[in-house]
Formats: sequence, C-alpha cells, structure tokens
Amino acid sequence: MNYSVQEVADLLNMNVHTIRYYTDQGLIPHLKRDVHGYRQFNEEAINWLIIIYYLRQCEMTIRQIRTYINLCVQGNQTIDERYQIIVNLREKTEQQLRDTKTRLEFLNEKLTQFDLIFQGEVTDELNPINWTNKKDQFISEQHDRK
Repeated sequence: MNYSVQEVADLLNMNVHTIRYYTDQGLIPHLKRDVHGYRQFNEEAINWLIIIYYLRQCEMTIRQIRTYINLCVQGNQTIDERYQIIVNLREKTEQQLRDTKTRLEFLNEKLTQFDLIFQGEVTDELNPINWTNKKDQFISEQHDRK
C-alpha cells in the first residue's frame, strides 16, 4: 500500500514540511512518485522516516544521517561502520544524560534551599550576591566531573 505525504504525516505524527525536506535531502532511498510527481510512501519509505526520526532525536545532522542511510543501502559489508556510529551516538547520549542529571541535581538543591528559606530556617544564600567561596567549589566540582 502507498501513502501520500499527508497520510504519512498523520500516521507518524510528523510535519508534512519535515517529511518533504527529508525526501528533498535524499534521505528516503528508492522513493516512488506517481504520474503527477507526488511522493508515494510504501512501508520501506515509512521505515526510513522512522529511523530518521530517531537519529534526529539523537542530534545527528542531516549529513550524518545521509551517511548512515547510504551505509545501510550498501548492506552487510558496512555493518561495522554502522555499529560504530551507533556506539558513538550512545556515548554522546550517555554524556548528555550525565549532564542533564547534574543540572537536575542543581535545580533540586536550589528548590530545597528555597523551601528552607520559606520556612525561615536559612537566609537567602541562593542569590549570587550573598555567595562566598563558590568559585573554588565550582572549580572543584568541574574537576571531579572529568
């Protein structure tokens, strides 16, 4: 069964313009068009859109995705290269998770301090005007993260 751009957009909850952009960038191998030149998406084309979606979520550039797709099209002889691309993406994502966790811990610590301020248990130490020795603490934390 073939689907139109709009049908695929509705099916995958993607933007029509995004899908057209991906096709214009040559990211959908063997994309068919009807006699009027309209894009026709079969199951394989939809699968390509799904992998593109996930790779974009991993912050891959269009150029990197194109490279990955070209490797996929070449078949099993490129499996080592594709594997390494995914390993690198995982490492990048794991680092992003660590960074996000650090930011979340920072925010949770600040919210706890606000609660203590609201309860009258501590003074306002959240305002950078009132900070002492934060530079040394910050530098130490940055070194510990490495």
